[in-house]
Amino acid sequence: MSDRGRDNVVGRSGNEMSLTPEFYDATRGQKILIIEPFYYTPHVETGLEVAEILSEQNSVSYVGPDVLRYLTDETCRPRTRLRLSLSRKRNVSGYVGRDVRAYRRDELASIERGLGVPDVRSLLDPTSPNLQNLKFENFDVGMGLISSLISLTRDPHFDRAKYSNLALALGRDAIRLYRLTRELIRANGSDIVILFNGRVASVRAIRRACEAMGVRYIVHELGSSRDKYALFDGATPHQPEPIRDWVDDWWRFVSEPEAKARAFLAKRRQNVATSWYSYTGKQNAGHCPPRDERKRVTFYTSSDDELIAIGDELPPDSPYCDQAHSIRSVGRACRDRGYDFVVRCHPNTPASHRHLVAAAREVSPTVIEPSSHVDSYALMDCSDVVLTQNSTVGIEASADRKPVFYTGRNLFEQCRSVRRIMNDSDLSAALDATEAPDPVDALRYANFFGEHGIPYRYYQPRGFLSGKYRGTDLNGPLSRLRDVKLRLTRGGT
Repeated sequence: MSDRGRDNVVGRSGNEMSLTPEFYDATRGQKILIIEPFYYTPHVETGLEVAEILSEQNSVSYVGPDVLRYLTDETCRPRTRLRLSLSRKRNVSGYVGRDVRAYRRDELASIERGLGVPDVRSLLDPTSPNLQNLKFENFDVGMGLISSLISLTRDPHFDRAKYSNLALALGRDAIRLYRLTRELIRANGSDIVILFNGRVASVRAIRRACEAMGVRYIVHELGSSRDKYALFDGATPHQPEPIRDWVDDWWRFVSEPEAKARAFLAKRRQNVATSWYSYTGKQNAGHCPPRDERKRVTFYTSSDDELIAIGDELPPDSPYCDQAHSIRSVGRACRDRGYDFVVRCHPNTPASHRHLVAAAREVSPTVIEPSSHVDSYALMDCSDVVLTQNSTVGIEASADRKPVFYTGRNLFEQCRSVRRIMNDSDLSAALDATEAPDPVDALRYANFFGEHGIPYRYYQPRGFLSGKYRGTDLNGPLSRLRDVKLRLTRGGT
């Protein structure tokens, strides 16, 4: 495997990098395989763009979702299949650049006949409490299924019997994709494989196939704004250790990083949607529960499903990783000290997380419901100590010189401006805190969140889930209706 293309890029940590545009200039003469099981905008357009740019100096093969036709987290929904059938995405492989070799369906069908994939029912019990431990060769298919199903249901404790048929179907096609990826790597002599996300079942299959074959892989994902995409070399964007390195490298890479970090934080306070929808747009600026002379401790909840769906890269390592346990423990300790304890529930809290609201009501008279118009930032300003399970609000509060503590695993746990609570002793020290650590490291993370990524060359975003690739909107009319609904319900564009 060649190492060309690994130089002149930022984020180097072994083989794990967050790539900048220089990656394209440094990557020459490589055999590159791009596999896209998903039709999602902007991700399928990102794959098309990466394929076209890399084909200028490399040999690129493209396998699109229209020729794969595998069941994924996306296509398992009937309304999504209908929407795709009415869009140009049904022939998305036809939009690759002229120098890209796009596989046809009949070619893949011929390869698939020789894959020798066993009957999934002989391998997989979707109702097993140990599903996450299931492996097929080098592929942790069970963890991939757990990640997919949590993302689909937004429930970490989804009914395994209810979704057993879906789990079997997703598992069957993920295993097929694992075997297919290995065969395509062999057939093409691939130096690099490019894929989306790397976490859920289908793309985890591609990633594990690369690892089994010793082939370099690059994951594409959302960048710091809708005008950028991110490339992560040899890693997914869900791992705290690589993120630590990328944060430091982007601090060196951009000009005036502190000013850019503060500009990003200001946008957050102004409810400006940057990389995704803003969930605070309907809050009333400055509206905050009145306080008295007591010390105010505020706990900002997070959506457990988002973290748990990441899977084994962030395994729980303390009782405080259970968010309901954290809320109760903090609330009781505040009551014993006579502190004012406030719980701010995340505005995007799903129905499956109502147990967190119930846990908060056990220990706090001030529980701010997800739909409340209380201003999350005004509440932050009038708090003496801020705690959260894994929300970016921790980085924001720390940058504003608040004592901030995380109670669970999170992507920012290596930030030196924020401390972690793992036991009762840590909690006691947190509640008695009066001084905040130096906020500079929080600003480093804010700079990364606001700046990382590569600007699009051919894709022109209109919103977070819509846009044109080389002047053509690949989405259909139903997608536009969905976009309008999301703008109205979530905020942003």
